Amino acid sequence: MRAVRIEGPRQVATLDVREPEATAGEVSVRVRAAAICATDRRLAMHGTPTPRIPGHEVVGVLQDGTEVGVQPNVGCGRCASCALGLENRCPDHVDIGIQRDGGLAEWIVVPERHAVPLEGFPFDLAPSIEPLACCLHAVAMLDVAANEVAVGLFLQEAIPFTAIPRLIAEALDRHPVRQVRSVEEVLAADAEVRAALATRYGCAPAARS
Repeated sequence: MRAVRIEGPRQVATLDVREPEATAGEVSVRVRAAAICATDRRLAMHGTPTPRIPGHEVVGVLQDGTEVGVQPNVGCGRCASCALGLENRCPDHVDIGIQRDGGLAEWIVVPERHAVPLEGFPFDLAPSIEPLACCLHAVAMLDVAANEVAVGLFLQEAIPFTAIPRLIAEALDRHPVRQVRSVEEVLAADAEVRAALATRYGCAPAARS
């Protein structure tokens, strides 16, 4: 199969490689779409300990035709975090596309439980589920009260899908969200947040260049 592989720092090649074979508890996914994010760019810039196929924002099709997305954080399955379903907090977790080969290839092998049915969600948007989930999780952790505002930055220039802001708005319809659109607003919001934290913890806000 064809795959993109990081060979070393600043050394990325498209190669013919052996198609991975699923073992017990794993499934093969025919990749239909994969996104490239800042993590992939850093890996390409600095290299990986061994040659690695990147790509952790992946969607594809199982051999039975089921359309799936890939949950990239693979935990040990034995620790307390894994028992709670928090595999990203597992001390021994392995990330698809980082510590094991990812989805910038024609096929990818993942643990069966990490192939999540898309249930009709469009393929062109589906690779954005993972970064969208990170944003939603971050806002959810803020525990926004009724009289508070969560500040969200929607990068429509980077993600030119008009559906993404709508999906975010629908997911967060219980929280007041202000869309920040300019660099000035982002910096102002950042300064406001740092000042509030400094006041709360009785210290001076750090300057950011």
